[in-house]
Amino acid sequence: MLATFVKEAEALAGIYHPNVASVIDRGVVDAMPYLVLEYLIGADLRTYAAAQPMSLFELRQVVLDTCAGLAALHSAGLVHRDIKPANIWLRLPLAGGENFEPNKHRDPARVRPLSTVVIDFGMVRAIRVSVDVSGRFVAGTAGYIAPEQVLDPIELDPRSDVYALAGTVYNVTTGRTFFDELQQQRDRIIAHMQRSPFEEPERLLPFPAGIAKLLRAATQQDPRDRPTPGEFAQAFVDAI
Repeated sequence: MLATFVKEAEALAGIYHPNVASVIDRGVVDAMPYLVLEYLIGADLRTYAAAQPMSLFELRQVVLDTCAGLAALHSAGLVHRDIKPANIWLRLPLAGGENFEPNKHRDPARVRPLSTVVIDFGMVRAIRVSVDVSGRFVAGTAGYIAPEQVLDPIELDPRSDVYALAGTVYNVTTGRTFFDELQQQRDRIIAHMQRSPFEEPERLLPFPAGIAKLLRAATQQDPRDRPTPGEFAQAFVDAI
């Protein structure tokens, strides 16, 4: 697994893209792997949306940038595996690197996000890994994890990140996560393998028909039935 990390870190370091946090350095010290990432100014999407739910119009550029970042990761042969609001960063023009304050910086009419960056590569893995490495542990977050990720297969479809992106859009607009009616983390993770996150039609009531259709498509059980990041971005823009 350590050897796999070294290969994945090398692939990450080779990505130079405005919507992916840059890897400044990486290595292993006393069998402990590490990554050094660029210092980012602004706020993660979870913090930003907690101050006030996001509108679909506000999310337009966030979705476009995030999908561009995911496409870059996937082109490098990597899957993020933990896309969620906390792992999407909004660059904000904060003077002198000041901390994000909701009452000052949440209004996009006064402080507009400069761009969106995919961050936190602690669970990144190659699309295909050896038999020795696959199936070792569940990587992901209960409210967002794609069903195929739970089994950690040898070959993981990159569209597992699209499933999680749908969960992210759902969360920052409604305040809810997939299967949040279940109390136990284990039960929530298993639910992804057995049910659609939108089997209760009322979950999609806040969305226009085009976005509801997209969220359903992005959370299909079979990853081959989901859109790619580019297709998701285009469908999102067309729907709003």
